[in-house]
Parts: sequence; structure tokens; C-alpha cells
Amino acid sequence: MIATDIDARALEVAKQNCSQHRVESAVSWLHGNLLEPFFKKHIRFPGHENIIIVANLPYLKVAQWLTLTKDVKQFEPKHALVGGVDGLDLYDILFQQIKKYRDYFPDNTQVIIEIDPSQFRNAPALIQEYFPHTILRVENDLAGRARMVVAKI
Repeated sequence: MIATDIDARALEVAKQNCSQHRVESAVSWLHGNLLEPFFKKHIRFPGHENIIIVANLPYLKVAQWLTLTKDVKQFEPKHALVGGVDGLDLYDILFQQIKKYRDYFPDNTQVIIEIDPSQFRNAPALIQEYFPHTILRVENDLAGRARMVVAKI
């Protein structure tokens, strides 16, 4: 597994969590914006037929941020939660990167993203802008709300 984050402190916390759960040897860490560290290091995946990109990016809308309780706002930095006016700004950048560097990944590449239930139409539409022939499905959480989009690109 290769994990990236633009926030060096967040990477350190993630490393500590992996250490606590004794899985640190299974994860490589790259500091940078989304998939850029792969491209800068020219990381490719020879011999791998399947790759899964999992992203839990900030997806709240600005309007949602304004309604959060103070304890949430104090615990989580705004940049870790808010993904722009529609909440999909960072996912837009992610799919731009994947499209631009598509040849870095094998033919069988899946992307799994976490979303807010209100984005169950817009998030798949965003993915299809970049990958019109992708196979998509939206998965629900245990409460029955749309929470995840799985795309085979």
C-alpha cells in the first residue's frame, strides 16, 4: 500500500496509527498532493494487473462546514473537511491527475471515493466527465445512505 497526503503532520499521525496496529511495514508513505508524488518519482506498477486507488478527500460543501458544531470545527481543520462549494474540488483534481497520467496505471484500475450522500449523482457524473466509459456503482453505508463511488476506469 502506498499512502499520500499533502499535510506532513497528517502523515505522521497515520504512521503512528499504523505502528500502533503493527502494519507499518505494509505501507509506504509519500508526501505531496494526491497522486503527484507518484508522477514525480515516476512510480509505475509493472507486473501488477490490478490497482485500487482509494481516496477519502475533503468532501463537505462550504455551506455544510458553516453548520458544523464547534467541537467538530475545533477538532478537524477546515482544509481536512471542506472540498469547495460543491465538495468535489479535490476529487476533480484527482481525476484530472489520473486521466493525465493514465499510462502509469494498469488497464484494470479501480478508484474508490468517499462522498457525502448529497453527492450521489454529482460524483459519478464528475468521474464520467474524465472517463466516459467507466463502470460505476454507488455503495451505501450501514444507514442506507450513499457513501462511496466505485469506478472501474
